[in-house]
Amino acid sequence: MPVFKTNILNKEIKINYKIEERHRLEKAVNNINEDLKKFRNLNGKISDTKILSLYAIELQDKIQENLKNKNLNKEFEDKYKLIQKNNLDLSDQNQILRKKIQQLEIDKFKNDEEIENIKKNIQNIINLINNSYNE
Repeated sequence: MPVFKTNILNKEIKINYKIEERHRLEKAVNNINEDLKKFRNLNGKISDTKILSLYAIELQDKIQENLKNKNLNKEFEDKYKLIQKNNLDLSDQNQILRKKIQQLEIDKFKNDEEIENIKKNIQNIINLINNSYNE
């Protein structure tokens, strides 16, 4: 296994790594060194251990915030999926109701025609009755 040599807080550190993870390791070490620059004013005033402890606390806070955000994102995703499902259900119901409305309109049209025929038949019967009385 290859060994990665780097400096953190001016101390050489050797890390064993897998070849395919070298880029991630370099990036992580560069990020650590960049983040530790904000503690430069503490160099020589407090120990490296305390500086690393402060950094660890900061990282832990970021991790907790990320986990909180991840959980919130999961909740929002779940709510979004539920809303999507409800929308699909409502869309399906809407389509069913539209078909029912169409069928009801067809039935109404048929009923209106039938009522007109009945009216005509009644008028014919009335006319027949009237004609038979007039004769």
